[in-house]
Amino acid sequence: MPFQLPKPGKNRLIAALVVMAAVLAGMGAWYFGSYTKSPEYALRQIQNAIARHDQQAFDQYVDAEHLTASAVDAVLAGMMDADRSLTDASRDSISSLAEMFRIPLQNSFRSVLWDFVRTGVWGGNPEPTDGTETPVDSGLILSKLGLKEIAFRGIDSLEKDTGSGTATARLRVLPAAAGEDFVLRAQLLKTESGRWQLREIVNFRDFVAFLARSRQAKLKAYLEETVSILERHDALVQETDRQRAAIMRGRSLGDTDVRQALRRIVEDELLPDWQTRLAELEAVASPPPAQPIHQLRLRIARTRIEYCRLYGEWLNTKDAATIRRANELLHEARTLEQEHERLLHRLQLSVQRG
Repeated sequence: MPFQLPKPGKNRLIAALVVMAAVLAGMGAWYFGSYTKSPEYALRQIQNAIARHDQQAFDQYVDAEHLTASAVDAVLAGMMDADRSLTDASRDSISSLAEMFRIPLQNSFRSVLWDFVRTGVWGGNPEPTDGTETPVDSGLILSKLGLKEIAFRGIDSLEKDTGSGTATARLRVLPAAAGEDFVLRAQLLKTESGRWQLREIVNFRDFVAFLARSRQAKLKAYLEETVSILERHDALVQETDRQRAAIMRGRSLGDTDVRQALRRIVEDELLPDWQTRLAELEAVASPPPAQPIHQLRLRIARTRIEYCRLYGEWLNTKDAATIRRANELLHEARTLEQEHERLLHRLQLSVQRG
């Protein structure tokens, strides 16, 4: 005999099912009619599109045209904001010159953005999908600005202005170039279809200037620390030069005592000092703008170390091949040191302007 609910229980079950169906229908109506047409949903879909490398879905929720156009303007303005040495006349001249590159730069930025969505990597200078030529290396610009290594930390808040049909999301990010958080204000706009789109980072200009100032501060700290190291060791080099000159005064390298005295200075004082200098420089963290001069300093130290080793060996053996190679290294070191002075001067001027 089939199981049957008592009539009161049956009525309660039917009522519960009706209520559940109504709740589910309400949730479905809310999801498809309200939530899917909300700025929160748009932000979630942008994240999902990037995670799935889905450019088509990304373009539905991001106005890439306006986003990159406003970003180009912000980058150019932010870079000038960070350079305190610019006069109003200089800013006007730079703005006029930058106008020539605005469209190519925008095309290149848009290509980099789409390439990031497709690959998940900020990099390179990909060919634009619209076939236009881009003589501007936006990948290099992004790297120079410190925009290629940014970690997304989360959404701080989301405020919607129903009157204007806009919403502002506060996005917390951590740029590696700065080493501290920054909150981007992302503006979303409600389209005619009811879908929300990310349109602009309204404080991107401030972000670019913030990154530039952070990089300048790190560069300044690096230069101060390393110049102190170099000055301390250069003082010893100058002292050993005086000692060597005193030993050679009125005497020649043919004198065995002279050669042994010089050898002691080179091997016991000069060589260890260059080795210590190299170790101290290697222990210093160099920010991206300082990488060229940092590598140059390491190369100079290694060249000087090898010169000291070979020169000390020659003072003992008088081998012609040894002194020939030592002199080659000495010439190379002096050439590198001249380049170092030019590069150091440019960096110091850059820090003063920043």
